[in-house]
Amino acid sequence: MKELIISHPSQLNSLSTLPLVGMKNFGSIRLSGNMSEHPNKTDYEKTLNRQSRACGCDSSAKGLLIGLFASGAFEIFRFATMENSIGSSAITILATTVLFAVAGKAYGLVKANSKLKRTVSEIQKEWRPEKEFKEGIVCG
Repeated sequence: MKELIISHPSQLNSLSTLPLVGMKNFGSIRLSGNMSEHPNKTDYEKTLNRQSRACGCDSSAKGLLIGLFASGAFEIFRFATMENSIGSSAITILATTVLFAVAGKAYGLVKANSKLKRTVSEIQKEWRPEKEFKEGIVCG
């Protein structure tokens, strides 16, 4: 993977954790330009690298467990009261669990993207550009 070299604060706006949004398939992020001498440069790079790779998997796993236990308990109750068959209960549990996992994944990605955008905003407040930006991002 190539290194993503950010030489102007406006380039940070292209970072996103959301699918189909922003830049993808890059290696580590490195800040350059007049940010090279900033005392927090290394911390910012670590934070950007960690946050830009957030995938929402932890929220997806939590959603999966919530969906599994909630629908499982509900379907056990329905089966015990003879309102449902085993096959129907299994399908309902599976569908609900998948739905909750997908919802958890979406929530995790949106939350991670929000954190990333807050970090980008914090960096942009401290990073004053030397000149107006007109080049693309350089991968090295």
